[in-house]
Amino acid sequence: MFTIITGSRASSQPQTSVSTPGFDKLKVKSVVEMLINQHSDSKEEVQRMQKMLEETLMKNMYLQKDMEHLSQEVVRLSKLAICTDS
Repeated sequence: MFTIITGSRASSQPQTSVSTPGFDKLKVKSVVEMLINQHSDSKEEVQRMQKMLEETLMKNMYLQKDMEHLSQEVVRLSKLAICTDS
């Protein structure tokens, strides 16, 4: 808010912003560029997360096979231990 003094009277007027077409175009352009960059960043983020998910699933598959192998080995060793105790 600013005050204009004219003669002996002071009048308070709200400050108004003057909008120029060039300025609005710059604002719109910057918003569009921001959205494009944000979209690009999110696309890269999705690709990175997808790669991480695939790696995690692959590791889980290997761990599951290892667990099955270890379980079979435990069963085999348990049978051996029972046979040697007799």
